[in-house]
Amino acid sequence: MQKKYTISLILILFFIVGLLYIHSNYRMFQNKKNNSVVLTLMSDDLSVNFLNGNPITVQEEERNVEFSVTNFSSKKLFYSISFNTLFGDSEQVTYQIVKENGDKFENSFDNNVALNRHEILPGVTERYEVNIKNDLNKEFSFEIKVDVESMNHEFQNVILSGEVKDGSEINFADHYESGLYKRIEQQGDIYFYRGNVSNNYFSFADHLWRIVKINEDGTVKLVLNDTTKSMVPMYESEESFNDFFDSSVYSSLEEWYKTNLTQLDEYIASTKYCFDNGVLKEEESNLTYLASVRLFTDYLPSNVCNGTSITSKVALLTADDLMLSGATTKENKDYYLYDSELQSGWWTMTPTKKENNKTYFITLNKDGSLEKETAGNLKLFLKPVITLNRKVKVVGEGTLENPYKIET
Repeated sequence: MQKKYTISLILILFFIVGLLYIHSNYRMFQNKKNNSVVLTLMSDDLSVNFLNGNPITVQEEERNVEFSVTNFSSKKLFYSISFNTLFGDSEQVTYQIVKENGDKFENSFDNNVALNRHEILPGVTERYEVNIKNDLNKEFSFEIKVDVESMNHEFQNVILSGEVKDGSEINFADHYESGLYKRIEQQGDIYFYRGNVSNNYFSFADHLWRIVKINEDGTVKLVLNDTTKSMVPMYESEESFNDFFDSSVYSSLEEWYKTNLTQLDEYIASTKYCFDNGVLKEEESNLTYLASVRLFTDYLPSNVCNGTSITSKVALLTADDLMLSGATTKENKDYYLYDSELQSGWWTMTPTKKENNKTYFITLNKDGSLEKETAGNLKLFLKPVITLNRKVKVVGEGTLENPYKIET
């Protein structure tokens, strides 16, 4: 009896193995039939399914490939996508990534450059199609890389552990919303605080700061809650002013940085800030800059720099940052950047026009409204802006009583 049972069990096992073999070969046949080999990569929390295999060789003028990312963990995760050229000529090769929800990202091939970084909630699958245009019709091979980050004490992750609202439908002509908002940008997602929030305080270098936003690369932008206490002009004379680095404001910011922040320099990113001097209209020697219409007519703040990007450890907020936070052309005393202690306005680094050899800037009035045209030779307050490295770890709750601070 025992012998018959053993033989039956062996036959059943052989039968199951045979079915698995047939199924496996059928799947392989189907994949070969479609000229693709499905590849699935698993981490502890994330599954990436490459429907056309990975790496990918492109020989034709146009090709579409698909992949998906699944979060099978019980926690919110963050991931970024990059393309790494392995061999061949990727010159004049461009791609468009189309997400299932309709979001699109376009770029040329560039090794190890992250295309986007954003969150994925537990149990969610996000699908992508990559449309490749190979204008030179040359053979090349590339690898799709998906890097995942789990929630930890890195600053941006701590901030994003709370509620995040959709910022795609905000009417920036008004100022009624409050909270942390998300916007999808060309190079990745940004997150910004808006309205009368009370959970974006950060204590650093014996000063209190407010968190303005999380940039696409995960760095965190901060503005001093107070001012430098001095009032300075943007420039002493128009003749000596060519760009933001030439300004009296920048000289004052550098001095303040050396006095207050040099000892903590390792935490502060040398990053790009926008001196938004893109020209909308030119009439003889007079210029109208793009921000004058974008913010005061269209009410459409942008995270894209339409002018000169400067790399620095310290700068000012842009007028776009202010509109994202809640400022408009009307009085507003109900958002976190309004400062009731100030008896005068303060500078942004966004110019609006150049007229009769004077450059005019957008500033913030003492009533919390945006001033469109402030002559650069006037004296106003400064609120320094810094950006913390993305790997900075913090503790705290972001409140005035228990602000975020560097984890030691």
